[in-house]
Amino acid sequence: MTAEPKNGVLMVMYPKLMESVYATIRLLRSYDCKLLVELWYLESEMGVNPLNNSQVLQSLVEEYGPISLRGIVDGVVGGFNSKVFALAHSGLDQVLFLDADNAPVKDLTYLFTVPEFVETGAIFWPDFWHPKNTIFNINAESPIWELTVQFLALRKPDHFERLKLLHGDKDLFRLAWLKTKTPFHMITTPAAAAGMVKSKQFCGMTMVQHDPLGQVLFLHHNGKKLIGEGKNNQTRVWTHLQTFVFPEHLGAVNGDADKRYSYMANNYHVRIYGGSAVFPGFSMCYGDNKMKSKHYNLTTWEDLPWHDLENRLNDFAKEASTLGLTTH
Repeated sequence: MTAEPKNGVLMVMYPKLMESVYATIRLLRSYDCKLLVELWYLESEMGVNPLNNSQVLQSLVEEYGPISLRGIVDGVVGGFNSKVFALAHSGLDQVLFLDADNAPVKDLTYLFTVPEFVETGAIFWPDFWHPKNTIFNINAESPIWELTVQFLALRKPDHFERLKLLHGDKDLFRLAWLKTKTPFHMITTPAAAAGMVKSKQFCGMTMVQHDPLGQVLFLHHNGKKLIGEGKNNQTRVWTHLQTFVFPEHLGAVNGDADKRYSYMANNYHVRIYGGSAVFPGFSMCYGDNKMKSKHYNLTTWEDLPWHDLENRLNDFAKEASTLGLTTH
């Protein structure tokens, strides 16, 4: 009889992220998510046993488990490579990698059973950028749509050899799969942007990602960190959601993949622009700032089913701050 795979969430933490780590795990548990959470850390940053010196970690382990703490000793591992190291050495069979500044809107457990994961063992999520709209020097004829590695799903036993090929750059994840001709599923719904509207302008500060069915799954506050930025972190950031709109005949996520991709490549263009005086404190915005493109739709935050998410995250962050963030 085949044993059930060991499923769980993997996060890499460091001292400045402790409020975010706490808030994200509290959020997951509030959805009744019972997955094991592996928390990886560099011993050079957090000591050999940070549990002894962190009330935040003590609270998480004692009240919001199951949680496993895994230290990284290797002195040459750091930065992005710590993610790859953690994935390669995780005790989990099926892994949901989650950056600490990601905010899921639901229990993530079901991702291990969706057909796209069962069939390929690997799901990747797209970044804002693609060959016709990129911040990097990529040839316009390149078939590579950049991916984000703030969140990914892997069946580790199937893909351990691919992990050995990874080093440094985020898109090497998918390039390793392409190089070894290994199947994977790339989410076909382009990333949306959460942000605010002022003076008839939109400033997106948060990347919004979807599940294989096209439903919102998590928000990655990459532009404006909601947690851990001093007195400004209580500023309301999410007032609107800006999403890309397909024509009706291409609306289904399981529709003609080539036609959907072609339509996105020609019409999905995420701009980067300064926050200016309209959005003080926000040095960078994403999205369609003039809100005039027919290819984007704007939804008021209060109309969304998880409209209380920002308040809940801030409440959890306050809990963490009252516990103290000492890690040494």
